Amino acid sequence: MRFRRVGEKSEAQVENASPEPALVQVHDPAQAGPKMTRLLELAPKSVTPISLQGNGGFLRYCGGAEVMRLGAPDDPFCVRNQAVRKLEKRNGSVFLFATRENPAKGYELDEQGAEIWKRAGGFTLKSSVRNEQNAATYDKLLAAGLIQETLL
Repeated sequence: MRFRRVGEKSEAQVENASPEPALVQVHDPAQAGPKMTRLLELAPKSVTPISLQGNGGFLRYCGGAEVMRLGAPDDPFCVRNQAVRKLEKRNGSVFLFATRENPAKGYELDEQGAEIWKRAGGFTLKSSVRNEQNAATYDKLLAAGLIQETLL
């Protein structure tokens, strides 16, 4: 697989070395709603260009059992720490509770923190979440273990 950025978009060149066509799901986190995931059939013994709206995404194949990253190899995925519990109040305030820590800790998120937490809810690349405006907040959430970075 080859990957390149073209402005705000990116393109992955995916090779199907099999003599059979392959049905794949492309997940593009920069897309909204039903366009986020699309089905493609890769022709046998071919290289297929797959365009993405953002910095990358991932491709699922073998009936969803296998996952291949579509993106720069050094750009980690940003995901929520699944051991952290969230409480959202009626006024929109967001509180996170790290109950597995000793002693348990609670965090109140500001608007930036809540947006980062929301965007880290799936396979979203760090480069799509962290920017100049929210870098300090992102780094605090990461240091506190509320979000995590992982490479596929």
